Amino acid sequence: MERPVRARGRIVRIYQDNHFGFVREEGADTKGDHFFHQNTCQPRGLFHDLQEGDLVTFTKATSPKGPRAEAVSRLTDESTVLHEDEAEHA
Repeated sequence: MERPVRARGRIVRIYQDNHFGFVREEGADTKGDHFFHQNTCQPRGLFHDLQEGDLVTFTKATSPKGPRAEAVSRLTDESTVLHEDEAEHA
């Protein structure tokens, strides 16, 4: 079984009234935007504090409609380790 892959990106669109947004993985083009719903944000309630341009980490997933972001968390320190396996090999 594959381990979930954590990635880092920025919020590119946020639709507060509709409770969803899009995050773009670092280094990806616009075709790589990942959809996320407010229920996937951690901690609970974070969605309402997110703004376009915020730096986040997320777990990459797929859906029938395209790339999806799960377990979306805001980063406050841009040097935060992204991939769990990087920490294990450090």
